[in-house]
Amino acid sequence: MAIDSIETLPFELVLIEGGCGVVAAVQVEDQRFDPLMEIVMDVSRKTLGTLFEQLGLPNDDASIDAFIQSHTPLNIEEPIWAEPFWSSSQASFLREMLEEDADWAEIVDELSNLLHKS
Repeated sequence: MAIDSIETLPFELVLIEGGCGVVAAVQVEDQRFDPLMEIVMDVSRKTLGTLFEQLGLPNDDASIDAFIQSHTPLNIEEPIWAEPFWSSSQASFLREMLEEDADWAEIVDELSNLLHKS
């Protein structure tokens, strides 16, 4: 199938600063569907600090280090979310992020590795 022409549509890229980083929103006009379609993509960088913020925990370096020191080493047989110090919502978040291999999975793995070290 050959492409005879490519139609380009006007778009606007909007960067929005949020609590966990920057969100990029692309707005595209397309009269065939809705007059304005918004596509939002999270482009924020995931770090231990943003993970701790997402979990509702203090996220400065000293607090993260203290958390890791006070909870290390974890039982290597147990997944990170099964530990008793997590609230049910924190445990659910950690489990879902790993099971779905979501954007957070890599940083949750990093935290797990730090907590399982002896």
